[in-house]
Amino acid sequence: MAAGMPAADDHPASLEGKLFTVRRKAARESHIKVDRLLCARCVSRVCTYICPAGVFVWDQARDTLDVRHENCLECGTCRVACEMQAIEWSYPVWGTGISYRRS
Repeated sequence: MAAGMPAADDHPASLEGKLFTVRRKAARESHIKVDRLLCARCVSRVCTYICPAGVFVWDQARDTLDVRHENCLECGTCRVACEMQAIEWSYPVWGTGISYRRS
């Protein structure tokens, strides 16, 4: 087994633990805009499970999409995967966003 690789029976780290490996400075306003009308017609809601940081969460009670932009890893997966093209994504304002920590 390669050095630093977990054993087969080790449990993977939680999402929160993995997100701890990046530094974030969240902007006040989201760099992710969602067209709520298009989003409401979406059946698959692919953004809720394809985002590696769990930014998109479907709120059953309100029947709407919650966007937790402060967790965004800036990979852009959401805008590519959204079959409704309801997500407008841009890089955060300069000085905000993420930077990776050195190990």
